[in-house]
Amino acid sequence: MGGHTNPILGAGEVQQVLSDYRDAVQFIHDKTVEGMNQGMTPDELVEYVQLPENLADKDYLQPFYGHPEWGVRSVFNGYLGWFDGNPSHLFRLSPKSEAERVAKLGRRHGQTTGRSR
Repeated sequence: MGGHTNPILGAGEVQQVLSDYRDAVQFIHDKTVEGMNQGMTPDELVEYVQLPENLADKDYLQPFYGHPEWGVRSVFNGYLGWFDGNPSHLFRLSPKSEAERVAKLGRRHGQTTGRSR
Protein backbone atom coordinates (compact mmCIF):
# COMPACT_ATOMS: atom_id res chain seq x y z
CA MET A 1 0.00 0.00 0.00
CA GLY A 2 1.25 3.46 -0.75
CA GLY A 3 1.94 5.39 -3.89
CA HIS A 4 4.81 7.85 -3.75
CA THR A 5 6.20 7.16 -0.29
CA ASN A 6 7.36 4.14 1.64
CA PRO A 7 5.14 1.07 1.48
CA ILE A 8 2.66 0.59 4.28
CA LEU A 9 2.57 -2.91 5.67
CA GLY A 10 0.10 -4.64 7.93
CA ALA A 11 -3.67 -4.57 7.97
CA GLY A 12 -3.86 -2.28 11.00
CA GLU A 13 -1.43 0.26 9.58
CA VAL A 14 -3.14 0.22 6.17
CA GLN A 15 -6.51 0.76 7.86
CA GLN A 16 -5.12 3.70 9.86
CA VAL A 17 -3.53 5.37 6.82
CA LEU A 18 -6.63 4.99 4.67
CA SER A 19 -8.82 6.30 7.49
CA ASP A 20 -6.55 9.32 7.93
CA TYR A 21 -6.57 10.05 4.19
CA ARG A 22 -10.36 9.81 4.19
CA ASP A 23 -10.62 12.07 7.22
CA ALA A 24 -8.25 14.64 5.69
CA VAL A 25 -10.15 14.79 2.40
CA GLN A 26 -13.49 15.02 4.21
CA PHE A 27 -12.16 17.76 6.51
CA ILE A 28 -10.89 19.83 3.57
CA HIS A 29 -14.23 19.45 1.80
CA ASP A 30 -16.38 20.28 4.83
CA LYS A 31 -14.25 23.21 6.04
CA THR A 32 -14.14 24.65 2.52
CA VAL A 33 -17.92 24.47 2.18
CA GLU A 34 -18.25 26.06 5.63
CA GLY A 35 -16.09 29.00 4.49
CA MET A 36 -17.91 29.26 1.17
CA ASN A 37 -21.17 29.57 3.09
CA GLN A 38 -19.59 32.50 4.95
CA GLY A 39 -18.81 34.19 1.63
CA MET A 40 -15.07 33.57 1.55
CA THR A 41 -13.10 33.80 -1.68
CA PRO A 42 -10.73 31.02 -2.80
CA ASP A 43 -7.70 32.93 -1.47
CA GLU A 44 -9.39 33.45 1.89
CA LEU A 45 -10.40 29.79 2.01
CA VAL A 46 -6.81 28.66 1.47
CA GLU A 47 -5.83 30.48 4.66
CA TYR A 48 -8.96 29.37 6.52
CA VAL A 49 -8.81 25.65 5.77
CA GLN A 50 -5.95 24.06 7.68
CA LEU A 51 -5.85 20.39 8.60
CA PRO A 52 -6.20 19.75 12.32
CA GLU A 53 -2.95 18.95 14.08
CA ASN A 54 -3.78 15.26 14.50
CA LEU A 55 -3.80 14.94 10.67
CA ALA A 56 -1.34 17.66 9.67
CA ASP A 57 1.44 16.02 11.68
CA LYS A 58 1.21 12.65 9.86
CA ASP A 59 4.22 12.01 7.63
CA TYR A 60 2.09 10.34 4.96
CA LEU A 61 -0.25 13.35 4.75
CA GLN A 62 2.49 15.83 3.94
CA PRO A 63 2.11 17.58 0.56
CA PHE A 64 4.48 15.55 -1.63
CA TYR A 65 2.40 15.15 -4.81
CA GLY A 66 -0.59 17.22 -3.90
CA HIS A 67 -1.42 20.07 -1.56
CA PRO A 68 -4.43 20.91 0.61
CA GLU A 69 -4.64 24.29 -1.15
CA TRP A 70 -5.37 22.48 -4.41
CA GLY A 71 -8.14 20.53 -2.69
CA VAL A 72 -9.67 23.73 -1.34
CA ARG A 73 -9.64 25.37 -4.76
CA SER A 74 -11.05 22.22 -6.37
CA VAL A 75 -13.96 22.10 -3.93
CA PHE A 76 -14.68 25.78 -4.56
CA ASN A 77 -14.53 25.31 -8.33
CA GLY A 78 -16.69 22.21 -8.15
CA TYR A 79 -19.50 24.03 -6.38
CA LEU A 80 -19.21 27.62 -7.58
CA GLY A 81 -17.05 27.53 -10.70
CA TRP A 82 -13.81 29.34 -11.43
CA PHE A 83 -15.04 32.91 -10.83
CA ASP A 84 -13.78 34.16 -7.48
CA GLY A 85 -15.96 37.27 -7.28
CA ASN A 86 -13.25 39.69 -8.43
CA PRO A 87 -14.44 41.38 -11.63
CA SER A 88 -10.87 42.09 -12.72
CA HIS A 89 -10.43 38.33 -13.11
CA LEU A 90 -13.21 37.98 -15.68
CA PHE A 91 -11.14 39.09 -18.67
CA ARG A 92 -7.52 38.94 -17.61
CA LEU A 93 -4.81 40.42 -19.77
CA SER A 94 -1.96 38.31 -21.01
CA PRO A 95 1.33 39.07 -19.23
CA LYS A 96 2.58 40.85 -22.37
CA SER A 97 -0.53 43.04 -22.69
CA GLU A 98 -0.44 43.88 -19.00
CA ALA A 99 3.25 44.87 -19.21
CA GLU A 100 2.57 47.04 -22.27
CA ARG A 101 -0.28 48.84 -20.52
CA VAL A 102 1.78 49.41 -17.36
CA ALA A 103 4.67 50.76 -19.45
CA LYS A 104 2.28 53.06 -21.31
CA LEU A 105 0.96 54.41 -18.02
CA GLY A 106 4.52 54.94 -16.83
CA ARG A 107 5.45 56.84 -19.99
CA ARG A 108 2.49 59.12 -19.47
CA HIS A 109 3.93 60.02 -16.12
CA GLY A 110 7.58 60.12 -17.21
CA GLN A 111 8.54 57.13 -15.10
CA THR A 112 10.07 54.73 -17.60
CA THR A 113 13.75 54.67 -18.43
CA GLY A 114 13.46 53.83 -22.11
CA ARG A 115 14.82 50.33 -21.53
CA SER A 116 11.40 48.66 -21.38
CA ARG A 117 9.96 46.82 -24.34
